[in-house]
Amino acid sequence: MLSLQTKLHDKTEERDACQSVILQYRHLLSPLGLLPNGILAIIFGYCLPDSRCATFNTNEPPILLSLVCRRWRLVAYNSPQLWASLHIQFPSYTDSPGSEYNRPHFQAQVIHHQAAISQWLSRSGSFPLSISLYPLVNSYSAPIEYYQGYLDILLSVAHRIRAIAEIIPAGDFSSFFASFSAGDFPMLDTLHLTFNQSYRLGSATHDKKWQISELLCARNLRSLYISDFPCSFPHLVNGWSTLTHLDIISTDRYWKDEGLSIADLSTLFLQCGSLVHCGVEVHDMPSAVCSLDRIHLPIHLPYLRSITIMDGAPQLSTLMDILDLPNLRIVKYETKFLPSESRIPALFALLARNYGATESLMTNVEFMTSTELLRCFSLTPFLTHFRQEHSRIVIQQVDFSRTFLELLFPDEHCQCFWPHLINIDITGVRSLDIQDIIQFVRRRRTALALSGIILPLKQVRVEFGYTRSIGAR
Repeated sequence: MLSLQTKLHDKTEERDACQSVILQYRHLLSPLGLLPNGILAIIFGYCLPDSRCATFNTNEPPILLSLVCRRWRLVAYNSPQLWASLHIQFPSYTDSPGSEYNRPHFQAQVIHHQAAISQWLSRSGSFPLSISLYPLVNSYSAPIEYYQGYLDILLSVAHRIRAIAEIIPAGDFSSFFASFSAGDFPMLDTLHLTFNQSYRLGSATHDKKWQISELLCARNLRSLYISDFPCSFPHLVNGWSTLTHLDIISTDRYWKDEGLSIADLSTLFLQCGSLVHCGVEVHDMPSAVCSLDRIHLPIHLPYLRSITIMDGAPQLSTLMDILDLPNLRIVKYETKFLPSESRIPALFALLARNYGATESLMTNVEFMTSTELLRCFSLTPFLTHFRQEHSRIVIQQVDFSRTFLELLFPDEHCQCFWPHLINIDITGVRSLDIQDIIQFVRRRRTALALSGIILPLKQVRVEFGYTRSIGAR
């Protein structure tokens, strides 16, 4: 019996040893382990951020993927598409009196950071690049020497840059980018520029070369976003004939008399006939109207699908009236003018130019009279998405939200405005409560069951001022 127990013990140990060896190699039988490197690289590509450039964060791809195992690291390092985008945030700079600032340590940090950027970009091979470049606020006063190493790296890969997004501080940094020629970025098709407003507070200003900058007219440029541009636009518009996406906006919280004039905007529409999206802020004198020759009428924008208008021109409707927008589906409109029976908002002239085909509308109904609201309903019979927009102007009037919502209730014949509405977002309301929202949803659902004409609501979101909110899907 003892000999049998000894043999059993030996066999048990032998079995455990075999199982230990098997466990060491079991990962080789996993589905991911059996995938070819090419397929694994494709999967890695789908892990990258969609709406921004990749970063040096070790908790995000592509760096995270290279930390899993030796094979994944080799696959990641040999997949140039993983390294074709990069967000560059400069190290924090300060040399103000009393601050803890160690120049040698800072310089060493900058050199290490620049070396890491160069190594990252070298892994991208010959792939087109997407770069975002955001100097920190406390770096705006830094001398050009602080930026120079980063700018040299950027210049070394400029011929491969397909998309670039950056904040432009006033001073030497602004002058550096304003001096680029169109040939410096031959592949550039997307440009996103935000001009920092600090030039208004100090002695540094943005270079006037931006007014004739070739960078803004690169020959392959298709998408251009400009925020708080410090110059006028007339000299640039002629180079934008191939643009499909254009935004010229202000990020200021308050209305200022800045932006395109009606004449500037009409010239832009004439030159940019390929636009798919356009966002502009318009300001002009009360007497300014559109004065195009009849040979230019109407202005055809056959591909324009979405438009954002910030209306600061009393007679903007004179331009909207001569547009031909057969494919316009998405409209966002903000105005600085209070409701008035004597002024026709440009919104209605705009909504009338696509033959009632608007599907999504973002505006503030508190800037409409009841007559104007009814006209808005009649001009958008096929609307599916509505969002109540906050305005930069606060009006102390009776909250219009309850009246607006009640107009969307079906009547006894199951008829209502916006029968195709499936998504509604109302913010900053003061006169509604949760019971009003429940009644609205219930009435629409009842009409749907009885008639089948009204489409089912998919999402209702209401923000009650600053204290309460409700969302339902």
